[in-house]
Amino acid sequence: MVFIAGGNSKMLCSPIAANALIVAQMSYDLMGILNGTYDGTQPPPPPSPMSYRPSVSIWINIIWSFSLTFSLICAFFGWSLRRWAFRYRLHNSPRVDLRDPRARHRRLQAINGLETFRPSAMVALLYILLPLSVFLFYFGLILFLIHTDPTPGMALISSLVIAGLLYVFLLFLRA
Repeated sequence: MVFIAGGNSKMLCSPIAANALIVAQMSYDLMGILNGTYDGTQPPPPPSPMSYRPSVSIWINIIWSFSLTFSLICAFFGWSLRRWAFRYRLHNSPRVDLRDPRARHRRLQAINGLETFRPSAMVALLYILLPLSVFLFYFGLILFLIHTDPTPGMALISSLVIAGLLYVFLLFLRA
């Protein structure tokens, strides 16, 4: 379940780097043999450009999986609400004859659907899950960027703080 391991070359030991390490060892041994200073010890390993812990990768994948799940739930709720609203408007349109018993039955079914379907609760969940999904996606992206290269991670953090403050300001302005 590692989604991002293939996307960044710093996270995996590439075969080219492993081959380069073997070639460096062989050249170190050859130079030691030719100079007469070969003692059979291993050369110090080259410094790693970035130490990346696999546990961070797992956390990033968990965060992005939750973000995807919440996004899919929001899409399902939106589709369900649109379908219900279409049916409700179809059965309650003004062109329906109110004296027709079938039309009255359809209207009562739509009102019953309003009580059992509870679209207001689904809309409230949409207002909670959609921003949460976006927040989790960007939080995982920030973790990913900070652990691969801190500079773009910090730039993303600063732009997201500005966007978040603007969002909160507009949210309170609307209320």
